[in-house]
Amino acid sequence: MAIISSGNYQRKMMAGLLAASMLMPVAAQANDHESVDARLDRLEAMITALQDQMANQQASTAQADAVNQLGAAVAETRAQNQALAEQQAATEARFAQVEKSDRSGFHVGDTAISIGGYVKFDAISSRTSAGQLANDSIVRDFLIPSTIPVGAGNDSGWDTDFSARQSRFNIKTSTPVGDKSVNTLIELDFMATPGDGERTTNSYTPRIRHAIVSYDGWTIGQTWSTFFNVGALPDTLDFIGLCCKHGARPRGVTQLGD
Repeated sequence: MAIISSGNYQRKMMAGLLAASMLMPVAAQANDHESVDARLDRLEAMITALQDQMANQQASTAQADAVNQLGAAVAETRAQNQALAEQQAATEARFAQVEKSDRSGFHVGDTAISIGGYVKFDAISSRTSAGQLANDSIVRDFLIPSTIPVGAGNDSGWDTDFSARQSRFNIKTSTPVGDKSVNTLIELDFMATPGDGERTTNSYTPRIRHAIVSYDGWTIGQTWSTFFNVGALPDTLDFIGLCCKHGARPRGVTQLGD
């Protein structure tokens, strides 16, 4: 009867246990020269060869149990590695879904909410030669040719104003209802509204630019007229833009589409 050498067997067992311990932190070494699965396959092959050798040499029950425990540890490590891979795939899928969604907002339940707008500072200087502009005149904010003073007025000079009144703020929401969405928009700025002036804090009253609810081609509220194509406007420094354009934002109900 062949007897397995105790020293030789212990060395093989130590080598196998050392290899198994190196495989336990499955995530840490997954990107090395060989994958975790490849290492597990190689270790399982070593364990199988060791079990065959022990069967031929009639190893003791304690030695067989030790090898079986090593095989079980390898199987558990493989299961942990598979679970980790599935968890990583699920996390990547969630990140991909977030990247596809609107990054400018957040969700409350099924409702997507986005906040937008901008902060703008204007410096406007104008010179008149036939009349002085009043301090609260709208012409000091907008270029309105019909309001330019003309005639034999004696008052003339330069008027310079600094303002952040064009700063704008809006909130949009979108809530799925069936196979469509209910969308809302409210937008404010501070143009063409009275303020308290320099006597107090130079604040201005907010005004509504847009306030609408839309669903399936229907729009209810205040927004651009259906006769006004915003996309056709050229970029200009003046807030009003081109003269003689139609730029009303009426209140009402509109329906566009089929």
